[in-house]
Amino acid sequence: MSNKIPVIILGGSGYVAGELLRLLSYHKYFFPKLIISSSQNGKFLSEKFPYLKKIYPKEKFISIEAGIEGLQGHDHWMVISAANHGSSAKTINKIISESKKLNLKTNIIDIAADFRFDNKNDFEKTYGQDHTAPELIKSFICGIPEQIKENNYNNISHPGCFSTSMLLSIVPLVENNISEFDFFTSAVTGSTGSGSLPKINTHHPVRDGNFFSYKPLKHRHSIEVEHIIKKITNKGINLNFVPHSGPFTRGIYATTFCKLKNDYDEKYIFNLFKNYYKEKPFVDILNAPPKIKDVVGTNEAQLSISLNNNNLVICCVIDNLVKGAAGGAIQFANKLLGWPETEGLMIPPIGWA
Repeated sequence: MSNKIPVIILGGSGYVAGELLRLLSYHKYFFPKLIISSSQNGKFLSEKFPYLKKIYPKEKFISIEAGIEGLQGHDHWMVISAANHGSSAKTINKIISESKKLNLKTNIIDIAADFRFDNKNDFEKTYGQDHTAPELIKSFICGIPEQIKENNYNNISHPGCFSTSMLLSIVPLVENNISEFDFFTSAVTGSTGSGSLPKINTHHPVRDGNFFSYKPLKHRHSIEVEHIIKKITNKGINLNFVPHSGPFTRGIYATTFCKLKNDYDEKYIFNLFKNYYKEKPFVDILNAPPKIKDVVGTNEAQLSISLNNNNLVICCVIDNLVKGAAGGAIQFANKLLGWPETEGLMIPPIGWA
């Protein structure tokens, strides 16, 4: 254990934290050490995550105060935050401040929204709350592992599940300048995408056998994706995004529409995507539309291409809790420390979940 890097998980009692704990149990170089949860402080992990009892039989949730006291046990920490928007930055700031006092090294992966924008004004306008650690914003970069080319950052902001599926579909087209920059995405997510706290739209009688849209053309992920693509490509796009809630627990099916600038054939576009992701182990370009069940429980993303004249459709499926959150964060953590990005993540899909 001494040659492994300890992990602090913030927001340790939600669905994403549960997936972090599950995935980290496969990892050669990381181990979860401090699991922070104000609501579950002092309770066994297995009380919240009974399916993990065999892996973590005695480990307990702790408070942030206890977590900060526990920093002294190691000289390098990986911090992964699955905390709520707003509180994530505040807690990260506490850990960074204490780590500096103790001369400890930290790397941060924030799955919350606090560092997705490169300025506090955009965050505050989009989320309607003050940024709790604006002085840290410039130390983060936001994107997905397949598209961030810079390697000089210690801290990463994960863009989230819907955004991951849209970035995978849109960025290759924008970078290669072959499509118009108006994009339309209709995406369906499972009920775990709404978090573990009960809400009316995740209540079983409402969700089961049901299908509905929410915040059409007004969802804040549109703004975030536009911002990220501008940072990555130096090109501005217009994203029209309509999210839907589906009658299943996990997974995202995103269908993106756009118009090509010229009369490319389908084979050309297929090969463009294939070449763009050829050295990306978690992205597969298929000859037929993908299925959610083929990626559930994994860090895989599957895409397909369909073309009629110059009208292009890209279908993308991911697991919202893994590729769209916990798995993407661990993939980033692997890359930050120079390890194979597949470490701990080469897991077969559940299949008939």
